[in-house]
Amino acid sequence: MKLNGKWVPQGQTQAMPFGIHLGIGQFYNADSTISAFVQNYFTIKLDKSFTILNGQTKTFNINMNIEKWFEYPYAYNFDVYGGSIMNNQEAQNIFKKNGRFVFSETVSSR
Repeated sequence: MKLNGKWVPQGQTQAMPFGIHLGIGQFYNADSTISAFVQNYFTIKLDKSFTILNGQTKTFNINMNIEKWFEYPYAYNFDVYGGSIMNNQEAQNIFKKNGRFVFSETVSSR
């Protein structure tokens, strides 16, 4: 997942860029060498089940509510974590947990 945009830090008027990129995280040793990798992927299970009958067409839409990446169930605070989450596993974890609530689906027949 990659989201790029701008945010305004608390008490300021100048917008700052953000790059929220959820990917493989890393932990570092005291000498800045990588000690471990963290997989930040997650699995979602969509709620709708459906059957396609012979000659029938179904449209299956997966919707992404972008605001939920930042809001639910954990609020992301730019003033705490900043606009870049790369190399910040604590911030990556917020998006990993929120990602489970971002997607929904609709199914329709024709």
